[in-house]
Amino acid sequence: EITPLKIEQSATLQRKVAQRAADLDLKTESYTEAAAGSSWLRIKLDRVHCVGKVIRYNNKGEIYHTWTCSHSDCDEAKGAYSIRFKLTVSSEAAVSSDLPTVPDCMYGDTVKLERTDTDAFAVYEIAVIEKQGNVESYQLEVKSKLKP
Repeated sequence: EITPLKIEQSATLQRKVAQRAADLDLKTESYTEAAAGSSWLRIKLDRVHCVGKVIRYNNKGEIYHTWTCSHSDCDEAKGAYSIRFKLTVSSEAAVSSDLPTVPDCMYGDTVKLERTDTDAFAVYEIAVIEKQGNVESYQLEVKSKLKP
């Protein structure tokens, strides 16, 4: 799992700040609402990473959404209400042309989860997983760190 450098959201609802989305504590949650017609949670990473998966957990530690990235986008393979969310990986920093071409990851330093219908949404835990060999082993590592 990639430790976020900074987490922001479009607007905070009920004092549930964005940082709670990646604190490894299932008893806390971030809660974002729409501002200027958009509701989103943005995760800034420390540098450009090869993002292989992004996993959103519910308050029981179960996978709620999973996005698997390719070189061009991140699609949700399974999850509740998948049509209501869009996940993008982008880069504010320059991406080196020396990076290897990896078919099942997207290079970037920013991950943005956006609700397409602009309603408020909560995130109990979200994990950004760098592609390094077997991605499935990283899912287990993240889940083992979560505090019930």
